[in-house]
Amino acid sequence: MLELELPLPSIVYRGTQMSKTDIELFRESKNCLISPNGFLSTTRNREVAQFYAGSGVSTSRRRGEIHAVIFELVIPSDVQSIVFADISYLSKMIDEQEFLFDIGTTFIVLDVTYADVEQTWIIRLIGSDQGRNIVSKEYIEFYREHTKYLSPMIKLGEFLAIVGRLAWIDQCQGKYKDAQAKLDLAYELEDQNGSPCQQMLRNIIVDNGTIHLLMGQPNLALNCYLRADKMRSSSAIFNNIGLAYRQKRQWEKTLEFFNKALARHQQDWPNGHYRIGITLDNIGRVYNAQGKYRTALKFHLRGLKMKS
Repeated sequence: MLELELPLPSIVYRGTQMSKTDIELFRESKNCLISPNGFLSTTRNREVAQFYAGSGVSTSRRRGEIHAVIFELVIPSDVQSIVFADISYLSKMIDEQEFLFDIGTTFIVLDVTYADVEQTWIIRLIGSDQGRNIVSKEYIEFYREHTKYLSPMIKLGEFLAIVGRLAWIDQCQGKYKDAQAKLDLAYELEDQNGSPCQQMLRNIIVDNGTIHLLMGQPNLALNCYLRADKMRSSSAIFNNIGLAYRQKRQWEKTLEFFNKALARHQQDWPNGHYRIGITLDNIGRVYNAQGKYRTALKFHLRGLKMKS
């Protein structure tokens, strides 16, 4: 949650699905240097990665047979060139414990194995200083060449996406004013566009609210979140509003919005979902703060059951 300051992890995870051909390419690339072609989003929580990976083999009309894959990314303490940040509190789903790597981060493939119990391929990578300058230069040249043929509107969209990510990194480094300046720039550019994207404007407002929450300004955060809620309601925004009220220690309002988030989750996923468990834990924390420990325990146990 927002008030926790967690130490930097030594390993993070990314869950996805891949074709057997792509998995074999990683197996053949053991001890080779690789780099993602943009920002790389991962999670501290292996369970979250497993959720996104699924298990076993499934069939897609577009991609054919695809396999569950979890990347395990080891972060050595002595690597100097890797730029990364914990953006758990800044991502759209706060409790997914998101951890972001910068453009041009390089890794070495350690091994590729198959976990029979989970029915999941495990691809282990380790961060490396090798190739950082080469990759960064090549990426910048690629981006410049790539955007040359795009319309100004698409260029703006890509630019705003990068500005948004840089703002998130500033937030994680405690540079809140710098982050707000970037978000204000992104909002101004989009708002002055001929046909501004309301979803993008809403996302910027939400991110500004999160900055205020991190700065201990729940009233300003609440203003942002309520403004975003008027544009479009969602379980995520209900959760954020609940977090703002929780920082104000207004427990009834906190429970009201956490319960709204829970109701929306249950509507969207009647057969259960990992995020329902997260919301149940949030409610449990409120009862714990009120000293209602038996009630808190009931919600935590329900959350644990939903996430298992």
